[in-house]
Amino acid sequence: SDEAQRYLAAMRCAANYAFSNRQMMGHRVRETFEEVLGQSAQRLGLRLVYDVAHNIAKIETHRVNGAEKKVCVHRKGATRAFPPGHPEIPAIYKKVGQPIFIPGDMGRYSYVLVGTEGAFNETFGSTCHGAGRMMSRKQAKRTAKGRSIVRELEDRGILIRAASRATVDEEISEAYKDVKDVVQVVHEAGIGKMVAQLKPMGVLKILAATDVSEDGSNAVVTGAACAARLEAELEVVTVVEMLLLPPAYAPPGLEPSEFEPEVVAEARAKAEGEAKLAGAEGTTVHVRNGFAAPAIVRVAEEREADLLVVGGHPQPAIARTLVGTTAERVVRIAHVPVLVATAQRTESFRRILVALDLSDQSRKVLEAARSIAEADKADLRVLYVLEPLPMMITEAALYDEAEHRRHAREQLEALLEDVGMIADTTLEARMHEGDSGHEILEEAQAWDADLIAMGTHGFGFFDRLLVGSTSMYVLRHGHRATLVVPPGR
Repeated sequence: SDEAQRYLAAMRCAANYAFSNRQMMGHRVRETFEEVLGQSAQRLGLRLVYDVAHNIAKIETHRVNGAEKKVCVHRKGATRAFPPGHPEIPAIYKKVGQPIFIPGDMGRYSYVLVGTEGAFNETFGSTCHGAGRMMSRKQAKRTAKGRSIVRELEDRGILIRAASRATVDEEISEAYKDVKDVVQVVHEAGIGKMVAQLKPMGVLKILAATDVSEDGSNAVVTGAACAARLEAELEVVTVVEMLLLPPAYAPPGLEPSEFEPEVVAEARAKAEGEAKLAGAEGTTVHVRNGFAAPAIVRVAEEREADLLVVGGHPQPAIARTLVGTTAERVVRIAHVPVLVATAQRTESFRRILVALDLSDQSRKVLEAARSIAEADKADLRVLYVLEPLPMMITEAALYDEAEHRRHAREQLEALLEDVGMIADTTLEARMHEGDSGHEILEEAQAWDADLIAMGTHGFGFFDRLLVGSTSMYVLRHGHRATLVVPPGR
């Protein structure tokens, strides 16, 4: 009909404008990153993952009443969810299915899913493209009246800029369903398969742990300096272990409930004083009771810290070596990178030695070290130590020592290529043979590295039996700042 032709013409015009507009917006974003960070968009990894529309009509073929028919599918607030193998999916995604992005509100997370056969059969290959509103815009503005939504978001580490307050008030989190619940329904209904939950990367949070000792000051001063250089948010945690004293074991005539508030207040005041001396006055301070290491890690998880800074003694005493320091215990159980500071470092790191074991964790170690190196303009050197294999393997008839060495070198080069660092002419990559812990410290000493970055376990045959043995060796004998990156949950 004439009306249908006019509708399609208007839709094509709008779609062309929308796609062109997003292309220009993406281009301007890349230019801004290049200008501010001084690096190319390619080096920064700013590439388009997928461009998807959520208000567009498409001419598609679907089965209707048992017969294949060509129909016009207009998705409003919805998006395609085509299954693996569909001819209209780009080749790069054809094996996994159509990428689906379901964003949450401005205070929560978003999700990545892929299309399914179920969606193609049940919903014309469609699924939702957002959580959906629970309030009208007018109702949302009434709910936000008298509140500072911008300040509320800032308190949670979320920065927002908008043309007007009304725009922000209309988009408050309460106005939307929790996208987690919506995505769960989509997943269980089979019209989308859940892949990943995303959270914004715009805010970097550093948590420094202190016991108000010299080691604690190392963490606060180093953490504050890192936060300033990385333009990150700094928070401090201190743990009062004496509050674990049960009432039955309190000294006669002394009631724990009477002195506990004073102990907490004193601990908070001392931690705030440390932060002030470190140039971070007004920093949020968390006071917890219990055993230090678990309490520190728990706060890091609660606050969604990106980096945890703890103090380490530059020359551990024999007792510390035998029972393990708080720093070591934190490293063993933390799920975020831990920077062990052995001095009150205020200046940038100059030389970062990245010790790899070629495990799946190595990529995370490289990326974490590269982030610090780029912020500090530091030199990077990568080291892999090829440890001797057990005699039972080396004496086997099929063992080829030269082939073993060549294979290790190829693995190292493949890893560097995978993270986009193989072509970096400023990067040095070295391979040693021997004991991992010893070789790492020898290289750090010879190069005068001021930061060692590594994972939480060794790659040696027997090191695997002792979780974190190589990293613990480096922590105990390295006498320098060490960044330990865990495999994560």
